[in-house]
Amino acid sequence: MKLSRHDFFSVSQHQLSFSVLHRDPQVNYPLHEHEFVELVVVIEGTGIHFTENLSYKLEKGDVYIVNPGVRHGYKDVDNLHLINVLYNPESLTTHLADIGTMPGYHALFKIEPHFSSRDTSRLLLSPAQLEKALGIIKQIEDETERNEPGFIFFSKIYFLELIGHLARSYNSAESKKAPEVMRVAEAISYIELHFDEDISQDELAKIANLSKSHFLHIFKKTTNTSPLHYQKVLRIEKACSLLSQTNKSISEISYMCGYSDSNYFTRQFKSLMNIAPVKYRNNINNDVLPGR
Repeated sequence: MKLSRHDFFSVSQHQLSFSVLHRDPQVNYPLHEHEFVELVVVIEGTGIHFTENLSYKLEKGDVYIVNPGVRHGYKDVDNLHLINVLYNPESLTTHLADIGTMPGYHALFKIEPHFSSRDTSRLLLSPAQLEKALGIIKQIEDETERNEPGFIFFSKIYFLELIGHLARSYNSAESKKAPEVMRVAEAISYIELHFDEDISQDELAKIANLSKSHFLHIFKKTTNTSPLHYQKVLRIEKACSLLSQTNKSISEISYMCGYSDSNYFTRQFKSLMNIAPVKYRNNINNDVLPGR
């Protein structure tokens, strides 16, 4: 069984790329999958959440992510109440300021959903953290229900606030952490913070306190790329931002993004963007909005 986003997103929610769904109560449900990401918050009761590879008991305050294409279901439910925040994957692929420097963000939203062992890392919110999360979700719902001018703007702000709150909460002592998850998350955050510096894979494995081979395996599994390519993408994304928002020279931008050779920077930029930095900037500056 595959659930489509068209079955759960209203017209206004399609504009938002996310939707809030209450399961009160959540009934026993067979294996199914969906096109969207499902952020699940357990607000009451117990039950078993299971996939094709694992199962674990749920309790009040549990938070977890189910990615598109992952078959999962529920059984042995007892007064289980859930809030599902459904969103399109691209909602979290745009630049989110410095949230990438938060290990909890990578652990909860990027790494944990790929783990398939019973030691999977999950977030257990404290009563205060859960109350705050529910308050933010209520603000999202209020905005979409009122449908007043600006509701898309404010709803997106509250959605991002929820992501940030959960990312910070992940670092709390009550998180059901698998050590490997946080170790790799720390390494990814280190790359984000030091993207303009030379970083070796040995150094990152040491930060993660894992063998190099095991670290690279988990990194590839959860990001679908290598640490060096991950850093390269970060550098080019920063360069794109500088090219579009500043008048700095190509040499200055290459240096700010960690390249001592502007010619090498140009080759790296072109390999990812299929266009030279100068032409990229010209295209941005010469862009004409439709109707003008």
